[in-house]
Order: sequence, then structure tokens, then C-alpha cells
Amino acid sequence: DRRHDRPWHPDFRLTPAQAREIRAIWNALHQELHEIARKLHADEIGRDEARLLARQVTSRAHAAICDVLTEEQAAKVRFCT
Repeated sequence: DRRHDRPWHPDFRLTPAQAREIRAIWNALHQELHEIARKLHADEIGRDEARLLARQVTSRAHAAICDVLTEEQAAKVRFCT
């Protein structure tokens, strides 16, 4: 399986509230990345700007996910450490 570790993996034992919050964060990230891609393909932004924006929105999403997790859960996530 080549997918990245995702905090909602069953081993994390998320509460229903945590799972909802993380899914909302993840969905918002995908919407933002889609918008960046749309702007790139419409020549509204360049590749370097798109790359920077994608990194920024991804970092914000990762931080938001880490904030939802307990310390024990966050310790198991690469981008939370």
C-alpha cells in the first residue's frame, strides 16, 4: 500500500468527533489544492507560486490535524512530530 499514513487509520482509535474534524480538514485541503491546480492550469499563477501555495495549505492542514489528535495519537503521525 503506497498511501501516506493517515491519522484516521483504525489504530489511532479516533473518537467520532475527531474523525469528523479530521475528515473536514482533509476535505478542505483537497478543495484548496484543487483550486490551486485550477489556477495553475488557467495560467493565473506560475508553477513556483502553485508549489508554494500547496506547501502552505498542506502545512496548515497538517497542523490542524495534529491539534485534533491527542499527544499519544500525534506521536504516531510523521508530520506531527
